[in-house]
Amino acid sequence: MAAPPYQKLFWGSYHKHTAHLGHAREHGAYLLLIGALWNNEGKLPAEDDVLAGYAKLTVKEWLAVKPKLMPLFRVARGKLTQPRVTEDLTKYRDTSGKRREAGKSGGNASAGKRALNRQANASGLPTKSEPEPKKERTPSPQGGEVDLKRFAKALLIAADAGCAFPVLVDRLHKAQPVVDGKRRSTGPDVQRALGGALKRGGMPSEIEAAVRAFYALPASTKDGGQFANGAAVILNRDRWKEFTPAAGQAPAGQEPVATFNAPQVRASLVKATDEDFVVRYVDHYCRWVPDGRRLEAKTPGIAAALSGKLNGWAERNNVTITVAAANDQKPDLFAKGAA
Repeated sequence: MAAPPYQKLFWGSYHKHTAHLGHAREHGAYLLLIGALWNNEGKLPAEDDVLAGYAKLTVKEWLAVKPKLMPLFRVARGKLTQPRVTEDLTKYRDTSGKRREAGKSGGNASAGKRALNRQANASGLPTKSEPEPKKERTPSPQGGEVDLKRFAKALLIAADAGCAFPVLVDRLHKAQPVVDGKRRSTGPDVQRALGGALKRGGMPSEIEAAVRAFYALPASTKDGGQFANGAAVILNRDRWKEFTPAAGQAPAGQEPVATFNAPQVRASLVKATDEDFVVRYVDHYCRWVPDGRRLEAKTPGIAAALSGKLNGWAERNNVTITVAAANDQKPDLFAKGAA
């Protein structure tokens, strides 16, 4: 059986197993041999002149790189193999065989049904009726198809809390900023995500307050909100909990009070990034703890943004970026210090 015209290559695994290789010639020879094995059913003659040809090297060049490459292969009975190539080819053959058998049995079954129908027609007997057509679903006003039965439990939870489910969906959908004439998450997407959040125990009032608090953040309102995530993204996996008032966020429609009061640290952060980044992520949502040189963020989302932008700065200044659940708006909680 011929090999498929493509071959999987996982770069993480490749770099891990070829870390000992040096210049490009060694990597090139290894990849060419892998390709040759793939096209030759996983086996090549373990002869230096043959392998040098496949690797596009002279025999002398091959002998120079051979000591580093051979630990990646196996030699048995005069044949060169590679474990991963052999494994992938075996999986491909097994899968192809199963599909071939399934197609054969399916074809035989279809042929049998056709023969029975021909016999029934010839004898005047009724044939098997066609399956009933599926009932068409009514499209939702937002576009797409929605089956509200899936959200029965969510509807009950919302009703018990005194908030109609469709009304809450509409509120969260409209809480998103309009960018280029549309909102990031569609109505059906918000509906599905909200249903899951309610089923996992979220309270409608808390969810709505958290979503509105997220869209009130400076990072969410920048450039008209074009960089803000959709409401469905916030609701999935209960990310909305990071933005509840209990997590230290400002009430909807209000910008939190600036509480970062380590001016020398702030100046160092502005130099490492820019004023806009510090205003958006540091001034309102972080505190400096000189004892231990920690920059504490109010939520995991803020901490992730800081870690991605300030990784080099933190290493140079021996600073640890952490999440402090106790962070709040009280200025007296923010210790004074300098980098």
